[in-house]
Amino acid sequence: MFETIVRIATLVAAIVAIVGVPLTYWRIRIANCSLRGAMYSRILDMMEPVREYRHLLERKLKEPNLKVFDSLSEGEKKNLDNLARTYDKLGLLVKHSDVPLEFVLDFYSRPLVVAWHRLSPHINRTREERNQPGHMVKFEMLAIAAKLHRDKYHKGEETFPLSEEDLRRWKTWK
Repeated sequence: MFETIVRIATLVAAIVAIVGVPLTYWRIRIANCSLRGAMYSRILDMMEPVREYRHLLERKLKEPNLKVFDSLSEGEKKNLDNLARTYDKLGLLVKHSDVPLEFVLDFYSRPLVVAWHRLSPHINRTREERNQPGHMVKFEMLAIAAKLHRDKYHKGEETFPLSEEDLRRWKTWK
């Protein structure tokens, strides 16, 4: 009698385990989707406050020109630096695989290319003045990825030149 109870209990435990594994897998997938959706929403929320800075860039700095940049008000320069800093933070998240590159490129490839194209002279000057070659490098690498994406899917739109050295650095970055 005792052996029968043990066999039944073992059978019930096996059935529970067999049913439990797919259920656990399903729950993990749901939690992962929920977490990913919340993260994507937070990224979009992070980018929304700099939207007006993107518009400022479009209005005031129509090409990469240090003289025009230097003629901007201190507030406008600060806003454009905040835009670049936000893109740099986004690049950090992409570099560490916290945010998929494809997600960023789906929504921000053009703003990234335009911002890097027009702000890169200022950023490069800041790198030299500070002797800080890594300044905004995550923004730069993200912009290169966006440029390659746009060159493939959106030919003829604003872009920037890319050297072999830039491409080599980007390949090791990603």
